[in-house]
Amino acid sequence: MGTTIYPGLQLTTVVLLKAAHMVGWSELTLNDTAVFVPALFGAFACMAVYGLAAEVTNSRNAAVVAAAIFSVLPAHLMRSVAGGCVPPLHRY
Repeated sequence: MGTTIYPGLQLTTVVLLKAAHMVGWSELTLNDTAVFVPALFGAFACMAVYGLAAEVTNSRNAAVVAAAIFSVLPAHLMRSVAGGCVPPLHRY
């Protein structure tokens, strides 16, 4: 893996890969897992924003709007795109 990925991605990727192998998903590779971890965490972040907004406002509509807005914020998109944090293995 490259040196431009965000801190914690390496450890999280290895832990998730080992958990996937224990469950029986042995076809996953380290690179495949590292590519999809940011997208997975981006989805979790949107769910967390929904939950927080629903708790604060007591309105499901407001929570959906908050999660929808959060899901298209450029700063969030930049860090939660599948493969966006992992540099290519081969440079041409």
